[in-house]
Amino acid sequence: MKTLETYRWVASRWPAQHRRHRVPYYIHKTLASLRDDEERWERITKPPLDRRTQTHRWTDTAAKQAVDQKFADTTSVQQKVERTPALPRMERSRDLIELVGACSVFVATVGRVLPTLRGHAFTAEEKAVVARNLGRVRATADWLEAAVTSGDVSLDEGLARLRMLHPQLTLIWGDSAYAGTLVEWARRFLHLTMKIVTKRPGQTGFKVLARRWIVERSLSWLMNARRNVIDFERKPSHSEAHLTVASITLMTRRLTRKRPPAWTRKPASAPQAA
Repeated sequence: MKTLETYRWVASRWPAQHRRHRVPYYIHKTLASLRDDEERWERITKPPLDRRTQTHRWTDTAAKQAVDQKFADTTSVQQKVERTPALPRMERSRDLIELVGACSVFVATVGRVLPTLRGHAFTAEEKAVVARNLGRVRATADWLEAAVTSGDVSLDEGLARLRMLHPQLTLIWGDSAYAGTLVEWARRFLHLTMKIVTKRPGQTGFKVLARRWIVERSLSWLMNARRNVIDFERKPSHSEAHLTVASITLMTRRLTRKRPPAWTRKPASAPQAA
């Protein structure tokens, strides 16, 4: 009998035109405690942000907070995680186990597959593929060894990833910002030769140097296309397509121009005095 009375009371607090079909009944029941009708009807149309799902929706805890009721626990899942000191250690342990497992899987796979290739005559293409992937494996192993030894992967992460993806690279050019311990680290662990391009002695102001401003110069050429100046694209693939079109335009203009570049033409000779 009491349940039926509760249903009738909640229905009287929520006229049909003010009910929300996607909001559960228990939320209506909790918010029905608000005395002012206008406040109650407006409140249900503005669900709070759920930090766990990053969506606006009503929960039992949020509804009770709205009417200042006491409830068992308002701590979110993220707050519980942050208050548990053992979880960060568990995350690091999980990453370490995953890293060791990847090494074990590699060793086990090679030990299982390699004996079956006895007597196999590798073609030149197969040898090239194996050599290229072995370079990536060596670069990754050197990166792992350096990270475990020094405990720092922030400085060399990009360079090691470049070496791993492109093992054919042997020479890297850089400006003075990359001078220091990175040069020796790249030579020792990644087997890369880094050449630092420094300013000329006594240089003041801007001077054109060899192997400098290559990236900036390429970006400025691409920015000549007005569509690439400000990124309004919805997907990264759209921006990539516009950059590709700009590169094609730049290359076709260079290939089809009739006169040689200005730096290859001989300077005009000065007129001789009569």
